[in-house]
Amino acid sequence: MEWDIDAMLASPCTGTAFASATSSKGLRLIIWYKGSWFLRPENKLITSHVGLFVNDKPRDINIIHCFPYSDALWESLKSNAQCPGNGEPRLDNCRQAQNCLFKLCPYGIPIDNGRNTQ
Repeated sequence: MEWDIDAMLASPCTGTAFASATSSKGLRLIIWYKGSWFLRPENKLITSHVGLFVNDKPRDINIIHCFPYSDALWESLKSNAQCPGNGEPRLDNCRQAQNCLFKLCPYGIPIDNGRNTQ
């Protein structure tokens, strides 16, 4: 099945991420996942019996759970995720870097051993 990614959230204290996705049939989900690839708006996620593909390329993504989409749930996840990039994806530095479990910042901010290098 093919899914269009509408939005993303990163959760630095868990090292997991969330994506809002819509199928070609109009089904909306919130995907909770972990992996070495971040689902970004305008990505296409394809699920198949041979794995997960993003924009037609296989990616290392482990889906933890999927929820039916609701605005209330998305806003709750957003308010609890505590990643500065979720509100401002074009940051130059991160005030949460010391507590972040991501090896690579989902928003591209340089990190050195879990600490911002700037």
